[in-house]
Amino acid sequence: MTLVACDASADADADADADAVAGAAALAGALRTAGLSVSVCIPARDEAATIAGVVTPIVELLCGVHRLVREVIVADDGSV
Repeated sequence: MTLVACDASADADADADADAVAGAAALAGALRTAGLSVSVCIPARDEAATIAGVVTPIVELLCGVHRLVREVIVADDGSV
């Protein structure tokens, strides 16, 4: 994966994004071949206002598009 500085050109950003997508696809394929899966566990105490912004991209990209993550667990420990 290529790291791109904040002031990099749009072309460099697109290249980095393409590298990240290719890497995720390759990893997802290797995991499926090996019969493995990934679970994501997110601690979320008093995060009702912000948790959707964290969980949504994970579900959409890593569970949906790339099929890299099998489950997302949000652990709520005594939120008020």
